[in-house]
Amino acid sequence: MAALDQVCGRARQLGMACAVIHSSNHLGMLAWYVESIARAGQIGIATTISEALVHPWGGRLAMQGTNPLAIGIPATPDPLVLDMSTGLISMGKVHDYALRGRPLEPGWALDASGEPTTSADAAKAGSIRVGTPVVNTSRKAANRAVPAKSAVNSLPRRPTSCSRGRPVDAQKASLTYA
Repeated sequence: MAALDQVCGRARQLGMACAVIHSSNHLGMLAWYVESIARAGQIGIATTISEALVHPWGGRLAMQGTNPLAIGIPATPDPLVLDMSTGLISMGKVHDYALRGRPLEPGWALDASGEPTTSADAAKAGSIRVGTPVVNTSRKAANRAVPAKSAVNSLPRRPTSCSRGRPVDAQKASLTYA
């Protein structure tokens, strides 16, 4: 919260500011942060990285995080807030389905061997499908998400020197602009 207060103050003073949190942990829903910035009359962009949970289109191994992106824009009566993941579903949803004993929808995930699965328990050890503008779409449309995922994945890494690739757990980083 201190970083959020500081970045908003600096942005008011300088016109734009950036805050980077190194060695952070799970931030939860990013919408809360950008909505706070937008309610203060500023545009907020927040992103973070995660361990590899998503396989690229046609892939069988998790190679990228869900790399959420949130944007908050001042508006009346309430700010416009976008909070999205670049995975088709969240790993939290996979865990929820596993706890409830519910099957996943076909095409949502792969097991640890890279085979399609509807078992939420098997998907926890596997990977999530990359998110696309249209569910169950063509390879071309799914590949559009890869550059966006790479860009989002790179934003917090640049100023923090966090690791790249699969072992991100120990060095998570987050980036918030105001």
